[in-house]
Amino acid sequence: MTTVLAALLPACAPFPSTTPVFPRIQGSVVDTQTGKPIAAARVTAERAGYTRKAVTSTTGVFTLPPASQHHYLIYLGSPGVAPTPWHLRDASSSLTLTASAPGYQTTSQSYDSLKGHRLGLNLPETLQIPLRR
Repeated sequence: MTTVLAALLPACAPFPSTTPVFPRIQGSVVDTQTGKPIAAARVTAERAGYTRKAVTSTTGVFTLPPASQHHYLIYLGSPGVAPTPWHLRDASSSLTLTASAPGYQTTSQSYDSLKGHRLGLNLPETLQIPLRR
């Protein structure tokens, strides 16, 4: 039994890994009636239980840092064979962006996963969140 375990131990190793949940997100928050930027608006991104928050600048622009799962893979197998990739807890979940500012109604927008791509998101090139008074 000891010989069998000793033979298996070199093949069992933890691999530090990360899986992206969502990328760095940039955009702006504007007033729906005037189209002017809203300073100090709060923006939250949430996907699969991971959250990032930001506050807009004086020009209404925000940047949300990327979110990644950090984990270890324990792989038991033959040396030289790549481990099975770890996937997002709920890869089919959409990304929800929520924006709020004093004197405005809170607004949420959802973005779905790309078809055929487990972790990709269908985000517009220019992200703008309109808030209504």
